[in-house]
Amino acid sequence: MLRAHVLSASNLPNAESVGKSDPYVTTVFQGVKRKTTVKKGELNPEWNEKLEWELTGKAPSAEEKLEMLVKDYDHIGRNRLLGKTTILLRNLMSGQGPQDLELQLVDHDQRPTTGMLRVRMEYTPPKVAAPAAAVGSYEAIQTTSSGDIVMGQGAEYSAALEHLGAGPRYRDLLPNKETKFQVRVKVVEGRGLIGSDLNPTCRVSLGNDGKSTRVQKATCNPWYDEIFFFYMKKLPSEVWDTPVEFRVCNSRMLRSKVVLGVFKLDLGTVYDQPLHAFVNKWLALTALDEDAGGVMGYLKVSIAIMGPNDECPNLKPPGNAEQEDVEQNLLFPAGLRLAPAGFHLSVYQAEDLPRMDTGALSTVKKVLGFGSVSSKQLVDPYFVFCFAGKEVQTPVVYSTDHPDFKQRLHLGFQFPAFANKLKLLLKDWDRVSDSDLIGTTFIPLPSISVAGEDGFLPTFGPCFVNFYGSTREFSIFGKDDQETLDEGEGEGCAYRGRCLVALRTTVGEFPNVASEPIDFEDGLKIDSFLRRRKYLVHCAFEDATMVSEVDKPVEFEVSMGNYGNKFEDSVMPSPSFTQPTNAVFDGCMYYFLPWSGAKPCVTVHCQWEDISHRLHTLNMLLMTVETLKRSLAALRTSIQAAKGAEELAAEFVGVCDQLLRNCRIPLPTPEPHVQSTNLLDNLLFGQRRAKLDNIIKGVLQLRETATDLEEAADQLEEYGATLRDLAVEPQNSMPDIIIWMLSGKKRLAYCRIPAHTILYAGDERQSGADCGRLQTVQLKFPGARPNKQKIPALLRVRLWLGKEQESKAWIAGHRDAETVVYAETYENQSSIAGHWVTKGPTMTRPKWSDAGGDMLLPRDGFMPPDGWRFDGNWFVDPEPSLFYEADAGHSTYLEDVFENENRLPAGSWMPALTQWTDVRGDPSQQRDQIVTPPGWEWNDAWTVDLNRAVDEEGWEYCVESTLGGYGPVDKLYHLCRRRRWVRPRTMVEKVKAQQTEADKEGWEYAPLFGLKFHARERKMDMVRRRRWHRKLVMSTHSVPQLPIFRLKDPDSEVVHLSCPKMYLVHTMEQQYQLRAYIYQARDLLAGDKTGFSDPYACVSFLNFSQRTERGRATLCPTWDQTLLYDDLTIHGDPMFILEQPPQVIIEVFDHDTYGEPEFLGRAVATPTVHLDPSKAHPPPLQWFKFSKGDNDSAGELLASFELYCKVSELPFLPPTKKGGTLYYVPSGIRPVLQRTAVEILCWGVRNMRSFELRSVRNPAIEFECAGKVVTSEVMGDVKQHPNFADPFLFMEIMLPKEPLYMPPLNIKVRDHRSFGSRPVVGTHVIRSLHEYSIEPLMNVKSKPVRRQSTVHRQSTMTRQSTVIDIDPAIPEGSPAGGGGDEQLVAVDAAPALAAPASAGRRGRFGRSNNFEYQQLSDLESQIAVAGAPAAPPRRSPMARAMTLGAAEEAPMTAVSIHGNFSGREGFEHAQVLKKAAVREPSLAVQERTEFVHALEQHDPEAEDRDKNLDWWSKYYASAGELRKCGDYLKRGYEKLEIYPVELERVACFDHFKDILNTLDIHRGKSCEDEESATVGEFKGTMRVYTLPDDPSLPLPPRQIRGIPPSASEEVIVRVYFIRCWDLSPQDSNGMSDPYLRVQLGKQKQDTRDQYRPNTLNPIFGSFMEFTCMLPKEKDLTVSVMDYDLVSKDDLIGETKVDLENRYMTKYRATCGIPREYHLSGPNQWRDAQTPREILENVCETNNRSQPLWLSKTEVVIGNKHYRLSELEDRSAERPPTLGPDDERLALLVLHTFELVPEHVETRRLFNPAMPDLEQGKLEMLVDIFPKLAGPPGPPFDITPREPSK
Repeated sequence: MLRAHVLSASNLPNAESVGKSDPYVTTVFQGVKRKTTVKKGELNPEWNEKLEWELTGKAPSAEEKLEMLVKDYDHIGRNRLLGKTTILLRNLMSGQGPQDLELQLVDHDQRPTTGMLRVRMEYTPPKVAAPAAAVGSYEAIQTTSSGDIVMGQGAEYSAALEHLGAGPRYRDLLPNKETKFQVRVKVVEGRGLIGSDLNPTCRVSLGNDGKSTRVQKATCNPWYDEIFFFYMKKLPSEVWDTPVEFRVCNSRMLRSKVVLGVFKLDLGTVYDQPLHAFVNKWLALTALDEDAGGVMGYLKVSIAIMGPNDECPNLKPPGNAEQEDVEQNLLFPAGLRLAPAGFHLSVYQAEDLPRMDTGALSTVKKVLGFGSVSSKQLVDPYFVFCFAGKEVQTPVVYSTDHPDFKQRLHLGFQFPAFANKLKLLLKDWDRVSDSDLIGTTFIPLPSISVAGEDGFLPTFGPCFVNFYGSTREFSIFGKDDQETLDEGEGEGCAYRGRCLVALRTTVGEFPNVASEPIDFEDGLKIDSFLRRRKYLVHCAFEDATMVSEVDKPVEFEVSMGNYGNKFEDSVMPSPSFTQPTNAVFDGCMYYFLPWSGAKPCVTVHCQWEDISHRLHTLNMLLMTVETLKRSLAALRTSIQAAKGAEELAAEFVGVCDQLLRNCRIPLPTPEPHVQSTNLLDNLLFGQRRAKLDNIIKGVLQLRETATDLEEAADQLEEYGATLRDLAVEPQNSMPDIIIWMLSGKKRLAYCRIPAHTILYAGDERQSGADCGRLQTVQLKFPGARPNKQKIPALLRVRLWLGKEQESKAWIAGHRDAETVVYAETYENQSSIAGHWVTKGPTMTRPKWSDAGGDMLLPRDGFMPPDGWRFDGNWFVDPEPSLFYEADAGHSTYLEDVFENENRLPAGSWMPALTQWTDVRGDPSQQRDQIVTPPGWEWNDAWTVDLNRAVDEEGWEYCVESTLGGYGPVDKLYHLCRRRRWVRPRTMVEKVKAQQTEADKEGWEYAPLFGLKFHARERKMDMVRRRRWHRKLVMSTHSVPQLPIFRLKDPDSEVVHLSCPKMYLVHTMEQQYQLRAYIYQARDLLAGDKTGFSDPYACVSFLNFSQRTERGRATLCPTWDQTLLYDDLTIHGDPMFILEQPPQVIIEVFDHDTYGEPEFLGRAVATPTVHLDPSKAHPPPLQWFKFSKGDNDSAGELLASFELYCKVSELPFLPPTKKGGTLYYVPSGIRPVLQRTAVEILCWGVRNMRSFELRSVRNPAIEFECAGKVVTSEVMGDVKQHPNFADPFLFMEIMLPKEPLYMPPLNIKVRDHRSFGSRPVVGTHVIRSLHEYSIEPLMNVKSKPVRRQSTVHRQSTMTRQSTVIDIDPAIPEGSPAGGGGDEQLVAVDAAPALAAPASAGRRGRFGRSNNFEYQQLSDLESQIAVAGAPAAPPRRSPMARAMTLGAAEEAPMTAVSIHGNFSGREGFEHAQVLKKAAVREPSLAVQERTEFVHALEQHDPEAEDRDKNLDWWSKYYASAGELRKCGDYLKRGYEKLEIYPVELERVACFDHFKDILNTLDIHRGKSCEDEESATVGEFKGTMRVYTLPDDPSLPLPPRQIRGIPPSASEEVIVRVYFIRCWDLSPQDSNGMSDPYLRVQLGKQKQDTRDQYRPNTLNPIFGSFMEFTCMLPKEKDLTVSVMDYDLVSKDDLIGETKVDLENRYMTKYRATCGIPREYHLSGPNQWRDAQTPREILENVCETNNRSQPLWLSKTEVVIGNKHYRLSELEDRSAERPPTLGPDDERLALLVLHTFELVPEHVETRRLFNPAMPDLEQGKLEMLVDIFPKLAGPPGPPFDITPREPSK
């Protein structure tokens, strides 16, 4: 209870001229009024009375105050104020007990009087509520009393944290012995990073160990939420001094200024905290080299240190970031001083607040004793100011929608400020429940402050701020779908009020109080900011299409603030809404409003403060930005088009000159004594002018010094970004214009338009971009989560905002139309006994009323307003939609009529009294008397409709026809029946409908008022109305006042205010024709479960729409259709149409046999307008993106649109198809096609999931492109062999020449099942084949030279090489014996050995009998010296060791080749001469000698030294851990590559897509995530190239060649597992016990017995070997498990390796190529082939020339000459284990190719339960050896090193 014991008053002023005053005390608390008795004629009264307020369950706020007024009671007239005083309840509620107060009284102007008032205040908290804390007081919200906060490393941190408690530190309690520690660091988010266009990443460093977060793109407030683990085993004293560094960097910047901010602290400080952790702390980042240079941003982190038996705290971020007290969680580095500061927000007044309660609820509160509430205002507002998790509020002002707060709120913070926005809230106090939110707005700090030497502190106002949120109309049931809008989430759909505030910032001390009243003198300073000027908002509605509301009339309302709101009675009404109109069907899919030539025009009269100087500046800057954007786009287009240097230079200079002209325009200045400015206006003016001057200087310098246009364009882009930052106006106090679509009193959809975009200015550069321009506006459904897939309505409007005296500019802008004003009223009648009267039970409206029936508007009561006069008499003006019949918009229509019969109980059926009716039972013409309307003809005879729930004769039965409930079965109790007769008719020509007498009367009929009206009277209609108009014209030439009619209700004496209706009547109209060229679409969303759609496009233009043909089961339909929209009547000047053509809306749907079509996407296009068809040029096709809700990637449409003005003969129509009913896209617009080849390597499918509970066993693949389909063979059994036996497919199709128009390729996988079933089990769409386009090969024929696989050459024991001497035939006219260049090539003279039995199953290394042919270009490019020795075939080291001592090989012969090979017949015109070659020792003898010599020269001591070297020496040397590698590098051994990513993700290897692409196969609807999963993979690739236009010419050679047979290949897979990094902990101690589990096909191996205990960074050193068949067993799955003794082992993470792609790629990813060739030692050669054999194989596989060996140290490949002396560095120390020279040279040559080197790859681990979160990293390597290549070398021994002690 609150009790005010009013004791007495003294020295009260006397307000009476005769006698003395009669004082009494009155006060209001929480809307409840209390007062004392009146003391007659006493200036020193004593009351001694208690005024009490019962607090029913809810404690008052600490900011509440009690205002006591001492008044002079007067019997006649008002009671005058003698004095007043205010009592703050904060101290009373703090629990200090009763307070005796003696208060001085002040007058209205806050001036002190002589009176004093003595009061005793008592407060008793409610029983159900604890005493309220001083929530709003400064003591409750302030974190620190005063002083700077300095925190740093070590002792500085400890000294700053002494307030946490006395006693020893936590770190001192641990013994100083080596201990294991785990450090967890969670990086949550960053805020306020200094810079623009940032891509920030954070690197956390702990000593020498560092980890980085992901890069966040284009943000200054990145969100990371990543956790890192660090492990240490050190002395605690060493741990405490270990620094932790947080470094935030910009990943895009590679210069020295990459670091954005740094923060450092030591682990000892963290350990001394409670729970040894900083949880959700904000770090103030500083510059790298300037610790005292200020805050560069903030980073939110959690750091926890866990020693033995420590438990990790909860590091989860807080759920509500808005309520987080930020400053209590701030940490600052040493040297950074954050000064105490305060925001001082002056809250003056608010206005236009909405009702927050209903009259019914206010009555309930009054009954419960909560006081009386005003029936009009019903809102008790108060203001809340929030920043960085703190808030302070004003007292509650009761029962007013325009509160006068006059409070100054103080909120302390630490400078520089952490948060980046101020939050302002208006709330409605409620005694019963929690306060309701009226509205929320934000003020961004960067827009009201500037950092730097020339900057300024946050400053704002005095200025109004606007609040937006849910609709203003109060609902007793709430608006759940819109409540979050009041909280500032999403776009507010309605204006909720405004508040006048001013902000200033002080630095140096915290404020002492939370709030205080504003002085009287300060209150007077805002009067100049309250000055208002009259404004007008004009809106002309041209068209309303795609209207969603079809059951009731629709109207549109335009409002600005409360002005124009038809439901708001606090402002003068305006003609701000259109007349209600019924939507009409357009004949295809949508509805429109039939406004024809008289377009509704609305006007909103409003009053606002004049801030045009701010908005004109904003518009001018936006104009500069937009102009620069367009100019740069044109410049970049010219650069891409490779125009001439002079032309590009001239265009660049033009862009610079245009920017200079715009930047030199003087900024608008306020008009003296008219427009008020504040401090922020002056500061922003100076900042803008300075930055514009800097841009001018930079552009001048750039124009003179630019050399690279790309860099110059980038620099201009940076200037554009600076201009965009300037084009922000924080003090835009003008509310937005809101267009609402209404039906009755229900608000359906809206659109918000910023005021500055339509603001008029005398200087066109300062006008809004859309001022007076015709624009297309798409409405939106209200709510936080609106339906974005459906358009509520599409409007074409002209909007204009300006001062009242500038309205002539609006009229002058309509040179093609005139404004007509009508007084409007409706005549209403009801039907009683068949007579139309003005009374009766259904007559719920006055005889004369408005459209809604709310106001009495008698026709005779209208008097012309001042400045206006009537022109003519009243006339009936029917609503336009009444002239549209049911078949409006249709080209075909189904006429129907019902035949009715009755019977008596147990009687027979006979015709009913009303035998023929419509579906509603209203009488209709007899079936045979119905005739077609003019212009229509019948298609068929009358037939009974049997496609309904009827019997075999079409009858349906019921008990009583007026009750309905028809059924198809005849029962004895049924007394009525009917059947429907239908007859189709077709429109043959358009005939304008003639008005009948009934139409001229203009009556509209409906069953009841409030329902939809229609033109023809029906049986059930009980009411009718008609609309009367009378024209108004201006009687003066000046701008007249708002025409408002004042009509008095004679019964209630209420005066109704009515506004006339205005229309824009166009004086010009023209016929147009639209041609929509719809060619094709690609990558549409799937609408069916099959993963396909049956798409069709619906194209809407103005009041018409058409649809294309329907595609069948495709995501990339090719419609190739022209839609003609003929006889389009568009009102207005054609030049306006040329400048602002109407938009075309294209929506694509998926057709469903049952149910509504499913929406797939929407695109918007602008047609090309041709005012003179004879000069028209066909527009090119363009790609338009489809969007669906928030999904902007819903496909693309290739189309173009042109709008012809029918002033002359139009171009010929396109050719027709399908009997002349449809049109193709004409040849001048459709893409130019060319003969194109598409080669497809259909290799196979993988991992196919079951379909309809059955496995996919026999798939075939269909490839469809541009209407042509090729199908692969049916696979025998995908489980046994998932490759196609014949994978090569070829398509010859006509494809566009332009890459932009390249069509997609649709891939369908069909499973061939029993009984001819072939369901589609998956699909994939390649959006464009352009990425597979290549140039065709030259068609040059040559004699084939057979190549032989190097694998089979090894098995040849004796071999003879020949050199072929070919003399070409002497051509005519050439001298005999004309010599050519002599060319040598080594080929095998003897046939190869017979292929083994398994040759048909050879794969990548074993060739089948389908040998390759060496191209002539390869032979021509080979260079050699005559007489050079031929290259002997090489063997593996194992084979050479086995053949030591074998007999010498057979002799070899040399073959010389003379001349060139330019002839078409190649070798057929050559003369071959064999010459004997010089005998050489055989290869076996050479190798044996070299090998034995190496063994004899081998140093035993070197062998002992090698025993100290192992594979780990090589690994550590490569990883940079030189301390662990011994003298490995000193011995001259090589390193290996350690890739930090997966091997396939290395940039140069491009996921191994050179031979095979892996394409995911999808199935299911795109909008349902659970059904659209990947169901398999397709392996293959494509090549696209052009063919000769002449089909008789030969085709160029195939591009896909050299591909091994698709048979399965048996391989040996060796997997080496090195170590893991940063595994996710699985055990409660923050550790894991990891081991490996590997699966390849059905084979499984694991290392569970060798798990690594209690570690997150295990060293495995494990080796596994598998034998498998590729491609059947292609996926190698490696899982890292957590060992558990009792429960089931947990999966930490897994990774998958695609062995097939590595096996097939040209990069030879089967076994990495080492840097050196070693015969023994830790780096012994492990491949199955020697370097020479690999070189030959690589050359053969990659279509290179075969190597020609000139000696063991020289080799020629193609036109390149390689020498060992040039490639090998012989100056460094070399190990004694190196192999022969030729092998080393071959290896060095291989390293010049793009091949996979010897490596270790780092693979990321993922858990299927959290597929997007990395669970750690695994280092490993994989070797693949085909068995046909022979046994591989011994594997590496990677067993982990054992500790020596």
